[in-house]
Amino acid sequence: MKFGVREICDVVLRAKARQQVGNKIFYKNEPVIYFDTLKTSSLEGAATTVYAQGGRGNARLMAWEGERTVTFTMEDALISPEGFMILSGAGLIEASSTATIKQHVTESVDEANIKIADGKATIILSQKPYLPADKGDNFAYVMFMKDGEIISEPYIPVHDGDEEGKPVDNGDGTWTITLDKHKCYDESHKFGAVVDDDGQNDYIVGGLADLAFDSVLVDYYVERESGAK
Repeated sequence: MKFGVREICDVVLRAKARQQVGNKIFYKNEPVIYFDTLKTSSLEGAATTVYAQGGRGNARLMAWEGERTVTFTMEDALISPEGFMILSGAGLIEASSTATIKQHVTESVDEANIKIADGKATIILSQKPYLPADKGDNFAYVMFMKDGEIISEPYIPVHDGDEEGKPVDNGDGTWTITLDKHKCYDESHKFGAVVDDDGQNDYIVGGLADLAFDSVLVDYYVERESGAK
């Protein structure tokens, strides 16, 4: 008799003995994880082979097979944070006011929420960017786009760690960031350099008024106190 694998339906893994995975304890025979969206599987066998060799050409005269293994592999279409916790053996942290979670966000902002005037570009975001504790650290990367393609290097808003350059609360749940003086990677771009009071080169953004774009992509982090794991 031979067996074959046609499809997978529902699978449940149970603990064989009391064990702890991350910050969760499972007891003997307790269900650990349910799989109800498995889509494929494979069953493979393998064995270690040792040969006795000798004679002209050092031919293989006899073979011994041992250490047999059978590997059953399942592929799941979906995974939850809890499932990933169990499979990786890690703990699962819930965001709270005392243990916040920094969540990565990429937001596309259309022209209606972008204004360029007097050498400054203001951009309205739907969420408050997270500011690193270290003064002057980068908190956002702004890339100008046209027809879905990025057409500029990343612009990095400068903030001094106090008030200058920080996101401004608009009072309606949105926040405004300003590109005035900014850091950048390409010192040869056409927007020119000016020497600031600290003697370091900064770059002005007045030339953005001549840049043909229809949106910007803003890459930043937000600090969650709930609703994140």
